[in-house]
Amino acid sequence: RGVGTVGADMTVEGDLQTIVTNALVEGLGKHDFKVSSQPQNLAARLRIEIRNLSSKNIMGFFAGTLRDEFGLKALCKSASGVEYEKLFNGLFETSLQVVPTGDANDRYISAAVSDAVNQLVNDDELLKCLAE
Repeated sequence: RGVGTVGADMTVEGDLQTIVTNALVEGLGKHDFKVSSQPQNLAARLRIEIRNLSSKNIMGFFAGTLRDEFGLKALCKSASGVEYEKLFNGLFETSLQVVPTGDANDRYISAAVSDAVNQLVNDDELLKCLAE
């Protein structure tokens, strides 16, 4: 967090995997899917991989750009054997004139994570794979 060599390390507060898993379970639940950890009871299998989480401040002469990215990869195998795979990239980008505060950075990164999760849980092809 910062510009050039000025700033501080950014860390995730809490367990990112748990945060994302809970958001995915809630989002898929809104489409009437139920998540089970019992493999023998599964109609379809869904594997989610967290691919990246990055935050960049790109400074210009008068202003800069903050770009937060979060990537999720979904791998679905339906009960009928159909497979579907897709990468979902969440993005938050804004113009900056000063280095953002920690609270602002939290909001910006959360927006990128939320963007990727929302894309995933609302992807028609993925939902179709899960429903087969």
